[in-house]
Amino acid sequence: MTIGFVGLGIMGTPMAANLLKAGHAVTGFDLGGERIEHLLARGGTGARSVAEAVADADLVIIMLPDSPQVEEVVPEILEHARPGLLYLDMDYAVDLHYGEGGIDHVKAMEAFGCPARRVELPGDLRDALAWASAESERERLPVLVEVMVEREANAAMGSSLDAIREFEPLPELVAVDWSD
Repeated sequence: MTIGFVGLGIMGTPMAANLLKAGHAVTGFDLGGERIEHLLARGGTGARSVAEAVADADLVIIMLPDSPQVEEVVPEILEHARPGLLYLDMDYAVDLHYGEGGIDHVKAMEAFGCPARRVELPGDLRDALAWASAESERERLPVLVEVMVEREANAAMGSSLDAIREFEPLPELVAVDWSD
């Protein structure tokens, strides 16, 4: 798989390195040139722009600090993406909700004329992915399926992880048959 990676910081660099170790072709972009050098040293390809990083990608991973940075690069990704592109926003913002001021990826895609759908129940995922494949082929555009488990998730970051004293119980998982 060919992967475009945007954001090669503290979290993005090791993620991209692991993808290279797994045998994927990774083209990365970052504002910091030394971070691209780290990717090159591990066998990846450096890009001079977001457009160059995503042009030939089957999958684009964004690892940026917060929603404003993500919102800045999404238009360029959509403009240069191939039909059928898979897109993962892995931002590590603490505010991970949609609506009421958070980023709504479905509305963002629709604003660019691209089909999008949000899935909130595990049992709906298979149909949504089938819809996305058919829609991408029919429309010849990038298609988004956003999977939301919770509307809001406040997550501790960095050294604050050590201060967590309260844990939520794990939800009961629903068995899903992914075979065809």
